[in-house]
Amino acid sequence: MREVAGLNLRTFESAAGNDDPHTNNTPPSSGNATMASRLDQLKVDALSAFKAKDFSKAYAKFNEAIAYFAEAGKHPHLGLLDNRAATCEQLGKYEAALGDANRMIQLETRNAKGYLRAGKVLRLMDRDKVALKVYEAGLAKVPKTDPMQKALMNMMEVTLADMKGTLTKDQVSPIKEAEIASMGVDAVAVLPPEILLEVMRYLSTSDIVRLLRVSKTWNIIASHPSLYEKLDFTRGRKLVKARSLRFYISRAAGGIQEFAIPSLAASDRTILQLLAAKNGRLQKLCVLNGPIAIGNFATGQLRHLRHLRQLILSCSMTAQNVARIADLVPSLEELECGTVNDYEFTKWTGRADKLWRLKIAFEVDPNSTNAPHSCPSFLSVDSMKDAFPNLEQLSIIGWRRPHNNTVSPIDISGFSSLRNVFLTGGGQVWPVLPPQVTSLSIPFVTAIDNAFSMGECNLEYLDISSSRVTEDNLVQILWRQGALVKLCARNLPLTSDRWLDTVRTQCPKLTVLSVSGSHWVNDKTLEEAVTGMVSLQELDVTDCTNLTGIGIARLLQNHLGGLQKLIMTGCDKVSDDVVEWARSKGITVENRYVSEGNSKGQKVRRAYDENNQSIHNHTQGAMALKRVPSRGQIKAAEHLTPVLPQLEQGKGGLDWALKHDGEYPELSDILTQGGSNGYIITTDQAWMPITTTRVVNIPDIMFEQYNATKIQTHMGLFPEIQRAWMTVDNKLYLWNYMNGEDFQSFEDQVHAITYVKLVKPKPGLFVAGISHLLVIVTASQISLMGVSAAQKGEITLYGTQMNVQNISGSNIVCVEGTNDGRIFLAGLDGELYELSYDHREKWFWQSTQAVCRTKGSASSVLSMFSVRGIWGAKGDPETIVQIVVDDSRSLIYTLGSKATIRAYHLVPDGVNLMINHTSVDLSKGAKMLGVPASYLSADPSKEAVQVVSIWPVGTEQSRILHLVAVLSTGCRLYLAATSGNNLASSSLPPNSMQVRHVRYPPTQITGTGPNQTTTALLSPTTQAHLFPSNLFLAFVGKDKMFASTPNTGKIAMSQQYGAVQFTENATWVPLEGAVHDVALINNASSAANDLATQFSMPFPEIAVLTNMGVYLLRKMKAAEILGNVIKHGSASALGLEGEVRKYFENMTREEGCANSLAVACGYGGTSDDPSAFRNSIYNSPGARSRQGVTDVVETARKCFIEFGGRPVAQPDANGQYSLDNVALSGRYFGLAKYMARLLVPVWKRGFMRQVVVSQHGQPGMLTYAQGIPSSVLQRIQRDLIILAQFLEENRNSIDGLAGSDKMMGIGLNRPEELALQAEHRAMNSLTKLLTQVIEGISFLLVLFDKSNQLHPIVMNLSEELRQQCLGLSHELLFITVQGKEVVKELVTQIVNQQIGAGLSVDAVSETLRKKCGSFCSADDVLMYKAIEQLRRAKQQVEGSEDRYELLRESLRLFTKTAGSLSVDTLKEAVDEFQTLNFHAGAIELALDVAKACDPNQLAFGYLADGKAEIDTRAPFYSKRMSCYSIVFNLLEDVDSRVRDEATVRMAYEVTYNANDELLHSALYDWYLSKGLGDRLLDLQTAYIEAYLERNSKASPELADMLWQYYVRRESWLQATKVLSALASGDFKIPLERRIEYLSRARFHSNMQVPIHERQAMAEIAQTVQEELDVAQIQAELVGTIKDDERPESQVKARMIDHLDGKLRPLNELFNNYADPLGYGEVCLAIFQAADYRVSHEITACWEKIIQKEHERSVVKGTIQPWEAVSEVIRRLGLRFSPSESIFEPEHLVPMVEKYSLEKQKDVAPSGWVPKAFLSARVPPEQLFSILDEMYDRKEYPWQGKAALLILVRDILVICEHWVNEASKLGTRFAYEKVLAALAGYGKTVEDRETRQRLSELEAEIRRKF
Repeated sequence: MREVAGLNLRTFESAAGNDDPHTNNTPPSSGNATMASRLDQLKVDALSAFKAKDFSKAYAKFNEAIAYFAEAGKHPHLGLLDNRAATCEQLGKYEAALGDANRMIQLETRNAKGYLRAGKVLRLMDRDKVALKVYEAGLAKVPKTDPMQKALMNMMEVTLADMKGTLTKDQVSPIKEAEIASMGVDAVAVLPPEILLEVMRYLSTSDIVRLLRVSKTWNIIASHPSLYEKLDFTRGRKLVKARSLRFYISRAAGGIQEFAIPSLAASDRTILQLLAAKNGRLQKLCVLNGPIAIGNFATGQLRHLRHLRQLILSCSMTAQNVARIADLVPSLEELECGTVNDYEFTKWTGRADKLWRLKIAFEVDPNSTNAPHSCPSFLSVDSMKDAFPNLEQLSIIGWRRPHNNTVSPIDISGFSSLRNVFLTGGGQVWPVLPPQVTSLSIPFVTAIDNAFSMGECNLEYLDISSSRVTEDNLVQILWRQGALVKLCARNLPLTSDRWLDTVRTQCPKLTVLSVSGSHWVNDKTLEEAVTGMVSLQELDVTDCTNLTGIGIARLLQNHLGGLQKLIMTGCDKVSDDVVEWARSKGITVENRYVSEGNSKGQKVRRAYDENNQSIHNHTQGAMALKRVPSRGQIKAAEHLTPVLPQLEQGKGGLDWALKHDGEYPELSDILTQGGSNGYIITTDQAWMPITTTRVVNIPDIMFEQYNATKIQTHMGLFPEIQRAWMTVDNKLYLWNYMNGEDFQSFEDQVHAITYVKLVKPKPGLFVAGISHLLVIVTASQISLMGVSAAQKGEITLYGTQMNVQNISGSNIVCVEGTNDGRIFLAGLDGELYELSYDHREKWFWQSTQAVCRTKGSASSVLSMFSVRGIWGAKGDPETIVQIVVDDSRSLIYTLGSKATIRAYHLVPDGVNLMINHTSVDLSKGAKMLGVPASYLSADPSKEAVQVVSIWPVGTEQSRILHLVAVLSTGCRLYLAATSGNNLASSSLPPNSMQVRHVRYPPTQITGTGPNQTTTALLSPTTQAHLFPSNLFLAFVGKDKMFASTPNTGKIAMSQQYGAVQFTENATWVPLEGAVHDVALINNASSAANDLATQFSMPFPEIAVLTNMGVYLLRKMKAAEILGNVIKHGSASALGLEGEVRKYFENMTREEGCANSLAVACGYGGTSDDPSAFRNSIYNSPGARSRQGVTDVVETARKCFIEFGGRPVAQPDANGQYSLDNVALSGRYFGLAKYMARLLVPVWKRGFMRQVVVSQHGQPGMLTYAQGIPSSVLQRIQRDLIILAQFLEENRNSIDGLAGSDKMMGIGLNRPEELALQAEHRAMNSLTKLLTQVIEGISFLLVLFDKSNQLHPIVMNLSEELRQQCLGLSHELLFITVQGKEVVKELVTQIVNQQIGAGLSVDAVSETLRKKCGSFCSADDVLMYKAIEQLRRAKQQVEGSEDRYELLRESLRLFTKTAGSLSVDTLKEAVDEFQTLNFHAGAIELALDVAKACDPNQLAFGYLADGKAEIDTRAPFYSKRMSCYSIVFNLLEDVDSRVRDEATVRMAYEVTYNANDELLHSALYDWYLSKGLGDRLLDLQTAYIEAYLERNSKASPELADMLWQYYVRRESWLQATKVLSALASGDFKIPLERRIEYLSRARFHSNMQVPIHERQAMAEIAQTVQEELDVAQIQAELVGTIKDDERPESQVKARMIDHLDGKLRPLNELFNNYADPLGYGEVCLAIFQAADYRVSHEITACWEKIIQKEHERSVVKGTIQPWEAVSEVIRRLGLRFSPSESIFEPEHLVPMVEKYSLEKQKDVAPSGWVPKAFLSARVPPEQLFSILDEMYDRKEYPWQGKAALLILVRDILVICEHWVNEASKLGTRFAYEKVLAALAGYGKTVEDRETRQRLSELEAEIRRKF
């Protein structure tokens, strides 16, 4: 017993699965109880070891247990096999695990465990396709009622998803379940209890309940009280009985913390009581459904739950119950209520101080008559905020706007702690928020009230996702939200992104933006929207279906450098390539959309177009044989530097071809577990997979020596030195098997030679000339001779004195050497020896020894071989008949005479035996794969396997397969080895070997019916050889040779269907004579895909030596086979066209086009040498007339053109056609493949490398050398040039290369036109790339030319550039921006090297221009010529004509390169010109560079638009300004240093005459910055006026300069306009200066102007006058305020500051200043300027003026009030008298007379009133009429005699003045009217004095008039 976490557990029993219910097998019954007990103990020990992770021990115990069954002759339990298979998985013995799984299936075909185990193992071996078939077989065999059917189905779905790369999280759990089910091991037996208990904590309550019923052990663990602290019965929402609830509650000994239940009725009160009484720790209670007796529930039980923090009640209740709950549970922190069916939140009895989260869901039917019509009071009344004082989060769901409410009903501004608000529902609503709210979410509202206000809220999170929100709503909401961090604006029904401008300007801290579901979002709008959002870290564009991959890529690359996460689920136009590219940039991408691809299963390929602005998807053209490739798109690989835009699409096509060739399956994927038999045996000469190139007869002299044999003769081949050999007794003869000549003999041996072998020597042991060692075995010794092979083919043998003496040489049967010079031998004793050799003797050890590596140390030194060896005299010992070496894995294999295969691991001091695979093992392994016994041996009388030979399979061919054993029947057994827990690891030696695949020989069926027999055609096989690329040769009998090679075309095509089928092309090769040796005579490629290497790597060439001669064979290339088909096809039954179609069907259309193109360009045909064949076509003068060659080429040309298919435009889901969905023709893909295969030797390899060079015996030094030999580059370039010539010659015949007239042909519909346009783009992109690569190679050939010293050139580069050179492949050098920059620097150094040597650069410049003018820019070449001219100019005399001409020529050349000149280079050139006083030329060059860098004049538009901070035009502007700064420096130098007037004049002429508006703008700015603004007024350029006009709007200085500019040119109208605008503008100009401007403007407006300008001048003059009036009033107001002592100083200063500047409107002057401050005179001026005619207001103003003057004079006391008033009348009358409405005597005279009567009676002198008005120039006639009328009307206060007397006296004053004025001036005087009035006055006036004056005046009038 053991104690774990308070739980008593018994020892776990054996794992589940050991006793399988589906098997009737029982343990072996030997009758011995001890044996049964022993078996049980082994099971327990094995499971315990497995649990302890001692898998080796567990494996041994399982083996021992299974052996008990074998001894009893019975099958073991499936559980034991399953457990052993699981153990093998842990050990990495996947083959063994697979064997156990297969045995399980054989024992119980209807049991799912075997299928699950086999599928799992196969998936671990990366053999998903086979695993899928196993699962399918299991589904067919296992009964449908078996619960394991579901596990099989799940695993099949998971495997399919995994194969497609779309494995989702939901599919992960079935993997684990199925693995546990297939493993058959109970978790209790594997995991400790505490771990199981921790795992169970993650299970739901219902799952834990189920575990109680599994077993006693599980029940004990699942009963632990800690598992019942959190009870959740809501899964499935099924009703749980009260009895069960009480049971589970009672198990929680420590109390329940969380309790969730689907529903709770009133009858369940006992449950509540139990919770309240026993579980006071309850913190969370959740009830999902009702009804609930809330009254009883609340009063009875809730009050006892003192620790309850979270309460979730999803049942229906009233608002009053919610209030009572919050009141009864003071500890409550979170409350969720729903649904609430009323709004009566009115009665509150307590406080919920701890409640911080409240969620309420309302249940209201908007169509119901019971729906409320007034907003609920609880959200706005004070009681709510008092009840929840600490509420931080409020959620209201289901809210609806009351019908009769016109104001936002949700007033929550009283909640002082509220931070987060969530509101959703119907209605037009907006909450009234408290200022501290930082998070607001209002999704799914119907609309938003336009009258809302954000108040003082500074939100950090805002979710306003709604389908009815307007753009104006958003702008108002987002205004001044500077703290906003996250914005969710989903599903907005907008049509533009205008609202995002507000986000950019008002929300600078925004890091998260979601616009998901917004269909207005496309590539352009999104890019414009996020431009400037520099802090954005997360972007959600889910379901924005208009976005494309190129848009996303451009957005991430150009605008969102700080983005960390991108969510674009549902963006079906965004490819997986873009997703992976984004992830490679470190961006987390969520994209769960899986494109179904084209409905026809065609492959979509994507490539960027030339302008990098859009993407074109191209689909493989439809053909008779469809294929289903893996889903993907063509896209340029990501590099450190971008690809040149014009080459982007072409590179995409080339990348596709390289990737397609690289996806060819490796050998182990082709030869999977099982067997195969697929041969296409041909005797047709056109289709022969291998051809006999020639037969070289054995020289006659060899026959003569052969006839002289006395003892023995042997023959063989030394392909390493191109020799055949023959031993005759003690003589060795060599001859060249290629020509039958170069006969040599070596006769130094004393004894007869029994064996010879050519091997490699140990590195560094011999002199450099010794390339091989010749091992010569005689009867007495083994000798080593050095072999030197000269370049001319001469062979020289050197004695080494390395011999092993006293050996019976007849025992040596085979010798083999390794690549590192080790030599191994085998004799008839079955042991393996190593020949240890050295150049010096050692103490106690000879320099050469034969050491036995398979015996103990006592016999390690070999002195003599024993024929019987260790076998003694018993039977026939097994001898070693073959040794083969696998250098890639450091393994050596031996084949015994009894078919035993042993594998040894090579170690420095010997070998270690790793595998001993007997013939029995070989036979069993073959039989397990179903190989019939008849295929194991050609001799029916022998049951043992007969192995003819073995051949290693290197790691370059397969990572799983190790060895091939060829049987005497011609059957090939492919064996795989396993090492430890790592299958087929190259780092660990293998320790077991199994037969993985059986390749059956071809068979022949004879007879019919019962007499039908099947005969293996390769039986008996006497010899067999396997060469690179799986070329197989088998010799049947004495003179029959069978040759087969994989049909790579069919294999690749079968791969596209998902199931690879191994098919071989085969033929019989006739031979004469007995075969003595077969050897590979060239360094052939071992690549499996020979289609991809046929133009770059040699194919196997074989020499077969017979006693008649040497047969030279060569494997045919696919292009050569096509050439033969074309040549011989017309003679076949199908005819030429039929044969060609057959070829295309076997190879796919794109392969057929690629090979047709190759033949048309010179590969194929009848020539043995493709280059010779090509030369005969293209280089020989009469080649085109040669019938044979010309016919083949012409037919191949037609095949490429006519069999390539047509591009097809495919409709999208809406039936629309576009360039983005076109299936390109096979010609395009064939061209891409051919180009890729020509370039593959160099494309990914570095163009430069570092090597160690030793000189004069000194230690080596690192130097730079070319990465690829020039000969290889020249060959590739030659092939590419031929291809370019072919395309150019056939341009008009090839669709896609022809011009636009072909694409717009007659009779073409729109889809056909689109298809041809897409084809044209794609084909031309490849031709551009082709041209670029050709010229790039030309540049490399120039760079690597012997006349250029590469190392010094590279050393002159910076360290960074040197590292770039070493890191750049040819691909990156040729087509990337980085490569272009490196090339430019290299060209610079080449030219500098020429200059440094005192040589002219013309030669190298001309070479670069001719050979690689577009790759190595011609601009660079011209620039070097320009530098050369500069250098020559320096050598000329200053001021000479020669110097000037050289400088002009240099300038001309520099000007041609202006577009490529960098600013730094420009500065260097300008400095040189400046040094030579060629300032005009330097300025001209700088201006040309400025124009060239901005050909579309974008920079000026950028300036005109205000120079936005983020604008794509900014770089153009910046570079141009850099050029202009150089110009300004030159002008400054001219002004300060140059004294030559001509130089100065020319410099300024070039500058001023430049047709560059941006230059002039920058120049004028520079003048102003230098204080030289006066120069602008004297300029006569075409841009000065526009410059001043444009900038005068922002600069008062320039505006001031502009009117002066116009005045100097007498443009009076323009000058007046500028002055008016300047005076009325917003500039900070004092008011006095503005009045000056207006005065000048009024003056200029009076000048004479042309007739067509007079109307405009009159209008502007009127405006100026009005503005001047206002300005003067404003100035008067400022002066008045300054003189006013009433306002405080600060207030006065503010008013003056406001008024002493911009002109203010009259209403502002009146309402804000004049009227409130009581400035009557100013008010009158305002009335006059505004032509205001409301008389009562004007009169009131006069009354205020008079009253103010009166009061002021009274206060001061300096003058009498009447005097002050009189002065005001005079002054103002003179000022305003022109205005009848402002100074109106009819109103003013009565007013002043009244004032005089009321306030100045008896104080003021008589007549002061009329005198005041007369001084104001009021006509006396008018004054007389006014006073006379007053006298006649006698209105108040002129009703008494005294008052009338005053009027009469004032009239007398007026008449006296009038009489005097009229008599003096002779003006009219109305004497009759006056006399009549005087007479009337006399009748009423009683005052004597007055009467006297009347009489005197009357007499005077009569006398004068």
